[in-house]
Amino acid sequence: MIPENNPTAIVSPGEFLTYLNNGQCPCLPQVKYSLMLYDYTLYKWLRDKYRAEKVGGFTTSCALINRKLLLCCGFGIGSPAAVAAAEELIAAGIKRIISFGTAGGIAPDAGLGDVMVCNGALKDEGTSAHYIPEERYSYPAVALTREMEGHLRKEFPDLKTGKTWTTDAPYRETTEKLLQFLDEDILTVEMEASALFTLGSFRNVEVAVVLVTGDLVLPEGWIPGFMNENVVKIVEKVTSAMVESLVEIR
Repeated sequence: MIPENNPTAIVSPGEFLTYLNNGQCPCLPQVKYSLMLYDYTLYKWLRDKYRAEKVGGFTTSCALINRKLLLCCGFGIGSPAAVAAAEELIAAGIKRIISFGTAGGIAPDAGLGDVMVCNGALKDEGTSAHYIPEERYSYPAVALTREMEGHLRKEFPDLKTGKTWTTDAPYRETTEKLLQFLDEDILTVEMEASALFTLGSFRNVEVAVVLVTGDLVLPEGWIPGFMNENVVKIVEKVTSAMVESLVEIR
């Protein structure tokens, strides 16, 4: 790859949104947070539960709760898709982004339904290199991460904090890599965190990542649990706790 040294891009997210909306870029400076989701069923459940107002102008599905929190979904999975969606949010004026999804637990003591606030991510994906290529790890915004940890620990006293491994290739999570990353005290594997943290640093916005363990990826094999009733309930409880804390719904 040719080193970019962060030159000016030919096309900016704001320019694209302006083109998409016939000359007017969406502007949401009053929105304090955006919650990025990867499960459209969960997005619809939250939208209906909190009577969120649909917001147009993006390539994603967005809905606004109490004029403070923008739900964002419908952009797919993986680092390129998540970063492209987050770029649009940033272009519209949003300064705090929380990504929420499921992850694979790789630690020996991992369990289905574990809740974790991520405090670092190993960059085993390709998107980050186009923003900040040098570092092997990327990190979340400290203040927003502490805020999310504070909100969630009230509901989940066993909340974990730890590092994640971000990959582009879920079907190439090998035993060799797994054992290597366990030696680095990594707890989970997923597909977006490191690139979103890198984007946050590059664009000078706050990014945090919250994860729920939906499957176990272990040296002895794979244990799926995405559709496990208890996991689904925990996912709903986590997102409800975040929404109600962030927009102060009582």
